[in-house]
Amino acid sequence: MLIGMAVAFTAALTVLLPRAYVSALIATLWTHPSPAPDLPADDLNPHGEPPDDRQISWPSYFAGMVFNDARQVVETAIDNYREQTSRYTQRISNWMSKGDQGTGFAVTGSGAAVGLLLGIAAGSILLALIAAAHALVTAAVFLTVRMLGLVLRGVDSFCHFIYGVTSLSCPNCARKVLPYPSYRCPTSGCGAMHTDIRPGRLGFVRRVCRCGNELPTTIFNGAHKLDAFCPHCGHALPHGVGTAPEIVLAFVGAAGSGKTRLMYGMIESLQELDDEGVEVECLGDTAERLTQIKASITHTGNTGKTLVTTRPKAYGLRLGMHGGDRLLYLFDAAGEQSYRTETSKDLGYLDKMRILILVIDPLAADSLWSSLPPVERARLARLRSESRMELVTFDQTYEQLQSMGVRAGSVRLALVVTKADLLTVRGETPAYWPEAKLEEWVSTPDGLDLGDLVRSARRYFKDVEFFCTAAVTDEEGNVHRSVAGLVQVLLEHEGVTLRRPARAG
Repeated sequence: MLIGMAVAFTAALTVLLPRAYVSALIATLWTHPSPAPDLPADDLNPHGEPPDDRQISWPSYFAGMVFNDARQVVETAIDNYREQTSRYTQRISNWMSKGDQGTGFAVTGSGAAVGLLLGIAAGSILLALIAAAHALVTAAVFLTVRMLGLVLRGVDSFCHFIYGVTSLSCPNCARKVLPYPSYRCPTSGCGAMHTDIRPGRLGFVRRVCRCGNELPTTIFNGAHKLDAFCPHCGHALPHGVGTAPEIVLAFVGAAGSGKTRLMYGMIESLQELDDEGVEVECLGDTAERLTQIKASITHTGNTGKTLVTTRPKAYGLRLGMHGGDRLLYLFDAAGEQSYRTETSKDLGYLDKMRILILVIDPLAADSLWSSLPPVERARLARLRSESRMELVTFDQTYEQLQSMGVRAGSVRLALVVTKADLLTVRGETPAYWPEAKLEEWVSTPDGLDLGDLVRSARRYFKDVEFFCTAAVTDEEGNVHRSVAGLVQVLLEHEGVTLRRPARAG
């Protein structure tokens, strides 16, 4: 009997401990999993600031709660074990207390006590093995999911590469959109703003918003379909941002040199491409701003003065074409902002562009101006910009590029002489000259006398091209072909081919 009770209790306790652990595991994972942390109901944290993503998103189970459950399994298993062993201990104690009633109770109690000790020892070993296996599986799953998150981020970056997207810019504040756009929950009545939706502790394939809606975490599973916003200024970004390469064109030049008129003409030229299979869509308030420019040209003959602002805003266009969409941002700051270091620092878009357009007013050249008859000078005086300020603009812009860490050697410079419709040189219109002749005219003293500027440009920049444009329309309302040729050449450098003659001539 002694041996039988010892064997029985050893077997019972050996099974009891592992069974308690397995029961706790089932109860924890399937019946009573760890609750997720509470999320605030309002849109402000205790400091009155917008909440971060941890306050508006349910954390991923594998971001931490999996370890909470593992700990809860161990604690529950120990509690169950204590409850069961206390019952067996109490039974053995009762048998031992009845030893004076007969030797059977004493033998039974002694055998059970031995079995209890042996069972606890054997069960503890099995329990430790099962717990170790559970810990290893939990850690392996945790690391696998974390690796999956890194893989998904890599795949997302590769998708950007496939789309040709190397960077994201905000057309409103001109800052780089880093590390990712903010996305707004589309659920009606929610609108929570998720600042970094990439795979991570708040969700690997999907993120669960506080409202319960699931949001995609990568471009390839639909994040680009959400409403995107700049994480810095909160301005709305173009729909589908991240799937269309950006083209940034920056205009610099002296005040009154014709930058805005040239930019407006280039946009008009692009809008004429609708007949050639290219869909042009104005982004944000671009259409409204262009309408204001058009009204000013209609009523006053010029575009009006560009205001100095600490945040020059881009004119944004979406170019829809067979090879995929492009986002085109054209930044046109007031000429005075390029005159001084203090104001040129506000040209934050200079580190986003690969093409810089330096606009030159030929009327500002003293040699050309003095060669005009007095009657012509009187007629054109109001259209002439300040003399020699293009040199100041060039120097300040180059210095700003240097201070921003931009290698000018990676930037193309388009030197564009404007107002070609207002002058002739030796009976010829410069807009129809070949580039070599145009460069010579810009450089020599009997031309625009900008030889020092041209030599510096050749030395600093990746490439320098010369254009002469007339930002006017013909009787049919079509933009002058010199502007269309400029647009074609610049976009070709960005991988966009248009079916147009490259130059006016």
